[in-house]
Amino acid sequence: MIKIEGLRNNLLWFLRWAIYPAAIYVVLYIILIYNYYFISNLVWWRAIPVWALTSIFAILSVTFTGLICPNRKYGNFFFLGIYLLMEAWSFTNEFPVKTSLEMILRILADLSIITGFVIAATLKFESRKYKAI
Repeated sequence: MIKIEGLRNNLLWFLRWAIYPAAIYVVLYIILIYNYYFISNLVWWRAIPVWALTSIFAILSVTFTGLICPNRKYGNFFFLGIYLLMEAWSFTNEFPVKTSLEMILRILADLSIITGFVIAATLKFESRKYKAI
């Protein structure tokens, strides 16, 4: 009975590691597409308040997706590092091409994503152990 339970836990652990990178990629892609195609097409006095209201959804989506990871601290900080490297490279390449509103919105989106990763990595739950009768 113990070996079956250990196998079940290992299988769930593996599935969570397999699902997490794809899920976090999809969430980040949706946030950046929303920011680039919807919010940046508004005028600045509408775009910044709309992003301020919807940034909480970006933070929560990254946080809840980050809770899928079996080792939250390692996984979330690892993908945060990858995200920061790729975003720094992309940011420097697109800086002369983008408008100031697009760059401000991109910085706000990056701050929301970074906040979501940090919250997911540092969030602690009280775990309770139940005994089977």
